[in-house]
Amino acid sequence: MNGKKYPLAGYSLTPSLAVIDPMFTMLLQKKAIKDTGIDGLVHTTEAEAIKLIFENLLKSYNGVEARENMHNAVGITGIVVAFIGMDHSMFHKVRASFHLPHSSCVAVLLPHTIRYNGQKPRKLAM
Repeated sequence: MNGKKYPLAGYSLTPSLAVIDPMFTMLLQKKAIKDTGIDGLVHTTEAEAIKLIFENLLKSYNGVEARENMHNAVGITGIVVAFIGMDHSMFHKVRASFHLPHSSCVAVLLPHTIRYNGQKPRKLAM
C-alpha cells in the first residue's frame, strides 16, 4: 500500500512451534547469509546472544552445525526483539529516507542503540 510497510503484530500471531532446521538454508546465496547474519548480529547484541553469532557466522557459509547455532541465536533474540527492538523501531524511518537494505540500516543504527542502552540507569537495564 503506497510503498509503505505496515507491521503486523499481536500475541495471537505468536507461533506455538518454530521449525529451526539449517538444512532449509543450504541453498541460500552468500548475500542472504550475510544480510541475515548482520540482522541477527543486531538482534543478538540487544539480547546478549552475540557470542553465538561471532563464533558461527563465518562457519555458517559451509557448515550445518554453525547454521543451527545461528538459527538458535537469532531465534532466541526474536523473542527479545518483540520487547526491545529500539534499533528496528528506528530502522523503518532510515530505510524510507535512504532506501537501504534492512541489514544496512540496522547495522548503521547499532552503535547508537548500544550507546543509548549503555546510558540507562542500572535499575532499568535488562
